[in-house]
Amino acid sequence: MLVSVSGSSYERGVLAGRQLAPAIRANVENFWISLEAAGFSRSSLIGRLDQWKPDENQIDEISGMSKSSGISVPDLRAFNCYKKIFFPDECTMMMAMGDTTPSGNTIYLKNSDKVGGKELVGEKYHSFKEINVIKFEKAEDGTRIIGVSAAGETGLKMGINDKGVATGSNISRTTELKNRKVDLTRIRALDRAELLRRGLYYPNALQAGKAILDEILENPMATPGNVHFADSSGVYLLEGSYDRVATQHLKEGVAIRANGFVLLRDLNDPNDISTQARYIRGTTLLQENRGNLTTDKFVQFSQDHENGPGLNSICRHNPDYSKETSLSAMVMEIDRNSPANSQIRICLGKPCHAWNNPAGNISLTAGARIEDVPDAYKNGSAWKQFYSEIPYQAA
Repeated sequence: MLVSVSGSSYERGVLAGRQLAPAIRANVENFWISLEAAGFSRSSLIGRLDQWKPDENQIDEISGMSKSSGISVPDLRAFNCYKKIFFPDECTMMMAMGDTTPSGNTIYLKNSDKVGGKELVGEKYHSFKEINVIKFEKAEDGTRIIGVSAAGETGLKMGINDKGVATGSNISRTTELKNRKVDLTRIRALDRAELLRRGLYYPNALQAGKAILDEILENPMATPGNVHFADSSGVYLLEGSYDRVATQHLKEGVAIRANGFVLLRDLNDPNDISTQARYIRGTTLLQENRGNLTTDKFVQFSQDHENGPGLNSICRHNPDYSKETSLSAMVMEIDRNSPANSQIRICLGKPCHAWNNPAGNISLTAGARIEDVPDAYKNGSAWKQFYSEIPYQAA
């Protein structure tokens, strides 16, 4: 499924709502069903929305989306406000700087993992595990952005702009997070998906990292997590918890983030086996292939089943739909000489299935247009075909 938007924030919202109304409606309905099953009432959450302070552009986009989709502004505001607090992304991100790749280009991978809910199983909820879409966006200054998002969400799971800036994020499973219940007094806190999108309005990773770091210092992320901005000069890694932030600029070498901190590692939950297993496995893959790290290698890493297949493998599986399993992936190779020609590979659905079938994945450049995308990615059939918790088995 794919959405293409451009123009002002309000106009982008109108276009997104018009193109994705059924998918947005399903995501918002599933969101409320899950929250109510967890004991949170719609009225109580809607009543707290005045405490949430999104920027004007996000408000305008939600208003436009509401107008064209028929979904109320309060419902869309609640979806964008609370979703990442209650249902954060559990992902694996891997990166290689130019000194470790044959092309000399920076390569960035994100596997996007997400929880679901047993109560959403059934014909009506074929895509109960949050409907993923490919999102094309053209900012008012002409900057083009391509990424993966959830239908109805203004932010991005991962993406790249035509200036050669790539981005991704995930939650960090800290001891503090484990012991802390959802605190609705913190809903002013920032949503990583929206931070990624805002960062891609900048022409390079340094400016993106500085701008988003300023936002995090002023107001923490809703949950502890990692945010990255990469370009041909390397990667800026931001780690943020409730009361502290750490940053690192990598100009060479390789790096990985599962669902834990590296710079702030003392905060990590020592009992979170999945994070440790994926971090060690990813580090091993990167080091063993150092000097020969290509997009093809990263596609292989995305579907790796070592320590599984299950929740401890990079391509994550579990028959319990309430567990965090892999729903999509994106590999980006940043062309240091021609950023608009940076190579993008996207799969929607389970990576081990989608990468192994020509109909399950797509290759683009950062300067691509919506006309370059097959119909299967516009109507959602590719995602439905390749989303499966059954691990892929080669014929």
